[in-house]
Order: sequence, then structure tokens, then C-alpha cells
Amino acid sequence: MFRVGLLLIFIFSLSACKQQEVGFSEVVQNPHNVATELPEEEPVDPPVIPPVDEEEVDPPPVQPPVVRVIQAPEDHFLGEQTELVFELIPGDYPITDIECSVNGEFIPCDLDSTEIPFVGFPLGDHNVKVVVTDESGLIANADEDWTIGREILQQTTDINVQIEKQKADILFVIDNSASMHEEQEEVARRISNFFNQIKKLNWRVGIITTDPYHKEPATGQVDPYADGVLLQFPNGSYHLDSSMPFGQAKQLFADTIYRPEQGNGHERGIRNTYRSIERYSSNDNSVENQRLKSFYRADATLSVVVISDENETLVDGIGRPLTELDKSKGDKLVDYVKSVWGPTKKFQFNSIVVRTGDVDCIGANESYGTAYENTSRLTNGVIEDICADDYTGALSKIGSGVAGLQKVYDLACQPQDKDGDGLVDLTIQSSGPQVPGYKLNGNKIEFDQPLEEGDFKITYYCF
Repeated sequence: MFRVGLLLIFIFSLSACKQQEVGFSEVVQNPHNVATELPEEEPVDPPVIPPVDEEEVDPPPVQPPVVRVIQAPEDHFLGEQTELVFELIPGDYPITDIECSVNGEFIPCDLDSTEIPFVGFPLGDHNVKVVVTDESGLIANADEDWTIGREILQQTTDINVQIEKQKADILFVIDNSASMHEEQEEVARRISNFFNQIKKLNWRVGIITTDPYHKEPATGQVDPYADGVLLQFPNGSYHLDSSMPFGQAKQLFADTIYRPEQGNGHERGIRNTYRSIERYSSNDNSVENQRLKSFYRADATLSVVVISDENETLVDGIGRPLTELDKSKGDKLVDYVKSVWGPTKKFQFNSIVVRTGDVDCIGANESYGTAYENTSRLTNGVIEDICADDYTGALSKIGSGVAGLQKVYDLACQPQDKDGDGLVDLTIQSSGPQVPGYKLNGNKIEFDQPLEEGDFKITYYCF
């Protein structure tokens, strides 16, 4: 028994020695010959958790087909004709069906032809709609209006210019999903080019995100950066304005446009713009709504700048449409702006997106920004490329467009050539200030320079 006890003690000793030979504090096992004693632990800040892999955070977007209008029908006299020319761009699935209608009545069309002539339609306003469906059931559509008249009637537009009212409210809508960090950094680096274009205006700048959910659907957790609320800048304010030192404003913007959070994979920039205006006009005086009431001004031009690598999200997978789809439509947003502030409100929607058909830009986590492009076209906004190596030109062009709203005015119609000499018949009378040169774009007139203070009367002719 005594020998057994000695044997056990001997085996235990060998085991202890072996453990000591491989211990991590042993100098002979330390290739850098650092001290063998571990330092006393000190309190440290929580570690910075790197972003989760993009593919795990942002579900791959479902790319629907696209109907892009190349040539819209033109207004014309009774007995003449016009046509619609369009382009079909497939999404993730082949396009299988097309339906066309004028004023709600179906007309012949097929997938092999992208031109629709209109002959023999009666007097009045007309609307053509093209709807396509792919094999998964995803739908895309486009529609255009035109007017057929018997005679041309005179119209006038009166403009009263007051210099102190050259105010510009600018809302940036940033995609804060995980795939956007690089683009956010590029905007932050190049934002000086935007601010340099607006420095002569009485401007305000606010930022919201594309994240639509006040409460995350999966967790029920409240998201303070979602649903159209203004983001807070590092100085505690919720918008920047032209009274601030210029350098400070640019730095505050750059520090805020880069988002630390990872927003929901449903990006809805049009819907969130709508929601921010809805909050402004609401009788609900919550803190978030009050900030928007302090930001928007009724007598200012309104420019929106959406920056996103995906399209407006309308479905959560095939056959699962999201809610509030009307608020995600560009024409509904335009109508809503007019309903809140009146028909004279100048509104421009600008987009830095994946341009439709740009196959070199689109990737696994991107989709064509078709909805944003269409809204920009509705408002004569700027469309720029999110895959550009340098945002200098894009931001400068958008800033110039914001300033240019002071030079653009709506007319009652697209002015016509009344006397048939090949030139549009339009005259401008001034109460004294010089009238600068101008160009026409549909029912809008854009002057080469902002009008000086005074009264102007524009006379022209409509069908």
C-alpha cells in the first residue's frame, strides 16, 4: 500500500512538471522574450465591433423590370399624331407580359415593339400607361400625358421677386444600410463642392435616412434614426443653416453623413421624404415633429438629395408587398408637396444612385435606382452615378441645381408656336429690372441669372 502511494505521488509530480514545460508564461516558450508576468487588468472601453458582412445584413434586393420612356407623346392639334417610344429593361427575371392603355382603355402592344403611335384621338387631355410583368410576378410601369387642342389660347404668368425670400431648404436622404459606408465617406470628403454652390443663399440643410421603420419589425425595438426624423449633428442641432461659419457647417455635415448604425435593408428614400413632410404638417407636436416644423419653411425652395445604392424597396421578397406604397411613388410625393405648401412651391428631387441599365455598377447588393431617377425627372432634378470614383462633380452639380431653383419658374403649359414661324411665341415684360436670357424645358422657364427684385409678366400660348 505504501509503495502504491509513492507511485501515485511520483506520477503526479511528473504531470506537474510537464504542465510547467508548456505553460504560456514560460520564457523558453516566448519567442519575443517578453515578461512572464501578466500585467494587471485595467478597465477598457467596449471594443469597436466591425461591421457585419454586408451580405448578412442587407438581403439581396429583388430587381424588378423597368419601363423607361425615351420619347413622350407631344401636345398637338386635332388631326395630327404623336407617339410614345420606350425601352424595356429586364430585372432578375425575364419579362413575360405587357399591357398598354390610353385613358384606361386597352390598346394593342407587344414585347417586340417599343413604339406606340397615337392617331385619331379626340380633343382633350390623354394619358398612356405601359405595364410589364416578369415571370416572378414583379411589375413595372410608366405613364405619360399629352393634350390635343383645336386652337391656341393666350396665357400669362406673373412673377414677383423679393431678394430676401431666396431661401433654400435642402434635405439629404442617406441610405444607412451596411453596403453604403464607402459612399458615405466619399460624400463626407467632397461636400465642400456642394456648399460652395449654395453659399449665397439663405439655406438650411437637414439629414434623414432611408430606414422606414420606427420600430424594427423583427425585434420591436425603436429606431431613433428611422421614419423621416432629422438626425442630430455633433453640435446638438438638427439642421445647419447659412448663419453658421462655413467651415464649421461643412465639418458638421461630414461628421453626420457617415452613419455608425446599420439601417434596415428596406431602403425607402421617397417614402421617408414623404413622411418627413407629413410629420411637419401633422397636428402631433412630438419632439421629432417639432424639429421638422423648425426646419421646413413655407417660402423656401425645397431640394431633396437621395444617396442610395438600391432602388425604393416595395416588396419583401416575391409576393410580399410592403405597406404605404403610395408614399413610395414619386408623383404622389410631388402632389403632396404641392398640397402642403401650394402650387407655387419649387421642389426638386436629386439622385445619386445606380443608374438604370448600368450593368458595370450593379452588384449583388445593389439595384437600379429607377424610382429615384423617375422622381428626379418629374422635378427636373439631377441624376448622378453612385459608382463614380469621385463625387466632386456630382455634388457640385446638385448644389448648382439647388441654387438654380431661384432661376426656374413654372408656366401653365408648354409654350407653343402660335404663328407657325418655327419659334415659340413668348414675351416677358418687366417693371424695371433687366430680363436675362432664358431657355424653355417643357412647362418651365429657366433664366440664365436669378431675376432681380421686381415684377415680371410672361405671356405665351397653350393648346
